[in-house]
Amino acid sequence: MMKCNVMLRKLFCMIMVLSIIFTISSVNTFAANASVKITSPSECCSYTVGDQVKLSAVVMGNGHKITKFFVKTSDCRKIKLNEASVKKITVSGYISTDFGFSPQAAPYIKSGFIVELIPKTSCEGDILRTETDENGYFKLENVPQIEEGYKMEIKKKNYLTRYVDNLVLTEDTELSSQDSPIVLWVGDFVQDNAINILDAVELVKYFNSYRGDNIYNEDYDVNRDNVVNLLDLVILTNNFGKISNDYEQLY
Repeated sequence: MMKCNVMLRKLFCMIMVLSIIFTISSVNTFAANASVKITSPSECCSYTVGDQVKLSAVVMGNGHKITKFFVKTSDCRKIKLNEASVKKITVSGYISTDFGFSPQAAPYIKSGFIVELIPKTSCEGDILRTETDENGYFKLENVPQIEEGYKMEIKKKNYLTRYVDNLVLTEDTELSSQDSPIVLWVGDFVQDNAINILDAVELVKYFNSYRGDNIYNEDYDVNRDNVVNLLDLVILTNNFGKISNDYEQLY
C-alpha cells in the first residue's frame, strides 16, 4: 500500500511538471502572436531605469487571458496606449505679478512666463510646456489625463519659481482668471529660489541707470519704466526674504 502511495505521488508530480512545461510553452508560443490591450495605467506613462511597473491588461490569443502582470524596465521607456483610449483635456489660466505697472509695460511684464506640466514618474520628453502671451494667458491642449497627476512649475527670469506639487486633472481646467491670476514674485535675480541680499546687490549695480545709458539693464528695470530707480528697489524690498515654499498652494 505504501509503495502504491509513493508511485501515485510520483505520478502526480510528473503530471504537474508536464502541465507547467506545457503552460509555459503555450504562453511563449502565444506571446509571439498575441494582441495586447493595456487598460491601466490609462495614459502614456514613462518610468526610470529599474522601476517595477504593475500593468493591468487584457491579452488575448490561443484561448489564454492574462489580466495583470509586472514589467521591470531596463531603460527609460514609454508605455503608450491607443490614442482613442486616452482622455485629453485643456489646462489654461492667467499669470501676473503683485506690483503696479503701466499699460505700456504690461505686454513685457505679463508675457514670457513658462508653464510646465510634469507627469509624476516622467522622462524629460513627457514634460508639457507653454508660455504666457502679452495678456498673461497660457493654454496647454491635449493634456493626457493620468491618475498619478502632475507637478507644475511656473517660472520666468528674475522671478521666484512657483511649484504646484499635486495637480490631478480630470476635465478641462482653468486654473486662474484674468481678474484673479496666479501671482509670481519678482526679485530672484540670481535664480536660487530665494529673494535676499544677493539679489539686492545685483540690482544696486544698475541703480539710477536709464535706457540708453551704458550700464542700463532692463532685467533690473522691474516695472519696465525705462529706469532702474527707487521704485524697483521698493518692489524688491516688498518681496525680500521670500522663498518658493512661501507661495500658497493652488490645489
